[in-house]
Amino acid sequence: TVVVGGFSPISTSSTIDPIVFMKSVYATGGKNNFDALAHHPYTYNLSPASTKPWNYWYQMYELYDLMNINGDAGKKIWVTEYGAPTGGSGKGHELSSLLPFMYGRDYMTQNAQSIMMNDLVSEISKIKSWVGPVFWYSLVDVDSKSGDPEGHFGIVTSQMIYKTAFDTLKNSK
Repeated sequence: TVVVGGFSPISTSSTIDPIVFMKSVYATGGKNNFDALAHHPYTYNLSPASTKPWNYWYQMYELYDLMNINGDAGKKIWVTEYGAPTGGSGKGHELSSLLPFMYGRDYMTQNAQSIMMNDLVSEISKIKSWVGPVFWYSLVDVDSKSGDPEGHFGIVTSQMIYKTAFDTLKNSK
């Protein structure tokens, strides 16, 4: 199985927007060279259910529309990374569209991560016809004592204590 990319929803001067990239794939005849598309629709400090226009969750809909227009409605989008850190050196946040949220320092509370998990399951159920595997990043924190949010994405701490999101996932249907 050939999976395109692991698209990040954010463009910078050294990256390319996922929509622009996929348009280029189709324009250059790449349609028959992949089986699925990988996307990382991170949303923190929002829920995937948030309808705010900057919620990157909805970029998947744009990607699927582009795939559909190009005759690839039967191909799936894989959510190859999704999650939210629950620790860092900054401030813990509940879900909110209010800024400032300092990426690289701030983090989501365990309650917010749990709501995001619940909403992830709910949102996936709405689009299950065109979504492939879904991967939460990650199961276990790399380092629950670190000041770097990257060490806190798990739903289990590095001391093997279940976070609230673990139970949310376990109890989801």
